[in-house]
Amino acid sequence: IVGACASLKLRLEDDALPQGWLSATGQGYFHTHRADGNVLYVASMAVVPEADREAVRRALDEALLEFARTEHATRVLVPVRLPEFVPEPEDAPAEPPLEQLAQDPVLQDLQGAGFRFVGLLPDHQDNPRANGRQAALLEWRGGAA
Repeated sequence: IVGACASLKLRLEDDALPQGWLSATGQGYFHTHRADGNVLYVASMAVVPEADREAVRRALDEALLEFARTEHATRVLVPVRLPEFVPEPEDAPAEPPLEQLAQDPVLQDLQGAGFRFVGLLPDHQDNPRANGRQAALLEWRGGAA
C-alpha cells in the first residue's frame, strides 16, 4: 500500500460548505455520513514518502472522481493541509496569498484534475502539528455518470 483515501458522503445544499473538518466528519468518527448524500467529502488522503507521490496522488484523484460518479455525487470537497502557511498575528491577513496557494504541488495536481479553491477550513483534523490547522478547501463539480 502506497496511498490511501478515506471519504464520506454528506447531504449539503448546492453551494453550502462544511464549517470545518471536525463538523464535516462528526468529530472524526464519520457520524455525519449519509448514504443518500450528494457531496463526497475527503476526510483524509495520505501517500507514503518513499512512493512516487505525484503518481500516487494522481491515481488516488482519478479513483476518487470515479467513485464520486459511481455514488452519484454532484460535488467532491477536498481539504488540503497547508504546511507552509503559518497564520501571522491578528493584524495580518487570515488567508494565504493566492500566489502561495498556486505553488503547492498538491493543490496544483487537484486543480489540474478540475478542482477549484473555494475557501479555508480553520480546524483541519484538529492536528496541532498542522500549523494552525488551516487547510485549503477545493471543490470539484460534476454530474452523476
